[in-house]
Amino acid sequence: MTNTLRLTIFLTPLMALFSQTPAAPPVVRTMPDQELRNLKNIPEWKHGWLTAVDPEAGQTPSNPHVKVYAPDGRTALAIRVTAPDIERARIYDVDIVDPSPRIVASGVAWSSQGVPATFLLWADRSGVTRIVRTNPFLAQRLCVAPDGGIWTVGVNSSDIEQNDEIVWRFDASGRLLQKFMPRREFPSKSHPALNADSGRPWIGAVGDRIGVYLAEPQTWLEFTSAGALAGRWVVPLPIANPKLQSSKTLNLPNIVMTADGAVWAWLDRGPTSGLYALDKAKTQWVRISPIPETFAGVYGAEHNKILMRDRAETVEVRYVLFDPAPQK
Repeated sequence: MTNTLRLTIFLTPLMALFSQTPAAPPVVRTMPDQELRNLKNIPEWKHGWLTAVDPEAGQTPSNPHVKVYAPDGRTALAIRVTAPDIERARIYDVDIVDPSPRIVASGVAWSSQGVPATFLLWADRSGVTRIVRTNPFLAQRLCVAPDGGIWTVGVNSSDIEQNDEIVWRFDASGRLLQKFMPRREFPSKSHPALNADSGRPWIGAVGDRIGVYLAEPQTWLEFTSAGALAGRWVVPLPIANPKLQSSKTLNLPNIVMTADGAVWAWLDRGPTSGLYALDKAKTQWVRISPIPETFAGVYGAEHNKILMRDRAETVEVRYVLFDPAPQK
């Protein structure tokens, strides 16, 4: 079995999207199942590329920290963070800066004396081209806005209990421009910028909007690209199994915002698992039905379509672009 991705395109009549039982949408890429299993984090579709971060690469000398898969299926970038004074490093998130491709990533590196340094780095086919230290701020998630600015969600890595702002905005060179949302604004026990049992944080940019999801307070934020807060919604996750006397909620592993401003998420962990849309007016998650029964997960967006995984194949993992709007 080959370890490269293979791109496959199928045309589906537009009207099929409106049928009672949705037909399979175009397959945009396939990945051998073993290669998907080797990915330690959920891969994400960003600006036409599939990105994957290996959080354990720092413990394995030969593994890249970041891989970027090109539209034609080849591995376009395989970046490992190394330097004479770096003992090990960990990358937390990555986004595409331009289609060459060039990436920006966030992470932390430790010296041989065990001293940590948090950073943003830029890399292309030649390797790492630039590193900017962000100490003590560690960006857990990041995105590149249309104006080239870098928006991040993160923590004070020296002391996460500090009342520091959790959303930081940088310009294209990595210069800090603004900080938003002090920790005290979110009364949750866990830090809102960290992974939680109910999901993980997310940040993304579409047009003039920057969307931010915080898992522990179950809150959706929107900023304008100029840095103004455009909206804040506390949206409780649905109960995983309403038939049981339990308060356990569904889990939100990933979320996306499409070009039309809609917000979509795959909610997991129970009989009510499925694709959901965020209803801002009612501050609730609304399940989308019907969708093909073999579809699961939300891995990114392209215009008004979302990338999902088609689980019908047993040998290969297929990622498909699906238009959820007709099913709302």
